[in-house]
Amino acid sequence: MLFRSIGNCSSEMLRILEGVDNLFVCFDTNHLTIENPSDFVRKVGKYIITTHVSDYDGINERHWLPGKGCVDWKDILHCLETVEYDGPILFELTNKAENGIITPKMVAENWYELVEKL
Repeated sequence: MLFRSIGNCSSEMLRILEGVDNLFVCFDTNHLTIENPSDFVRKVGKYIITTHVSDYDGINERHWLPGKGCVDWKDILHCLETVEYDGPILFELTNKAENGIITPKMVAENWYELVEKL
């Protein structure tokens, strides 16, 4: 079953934001199962106030460490830089048994690997 989030594409999110002052977006890479996350950043970037990062399989949310799925992290980080995003980047991960236990050290190492791709 495919999970359907409200505002999971730029066109829907822009309609929600239209005409509402001081409304911002949490850019969640795991919720964009119907749109390329980089395209979302390009279109909605000025409204992004916080970012949740995790990877998925291209079908449904998985909350894997970045790099374990299909997300193009180099492109996303480049797009965030292009729109001058300077907010927080939060890892939103699962520790389900099939993925093993994810430690803070693993998250830190993962972040440095992502940044090195820039």
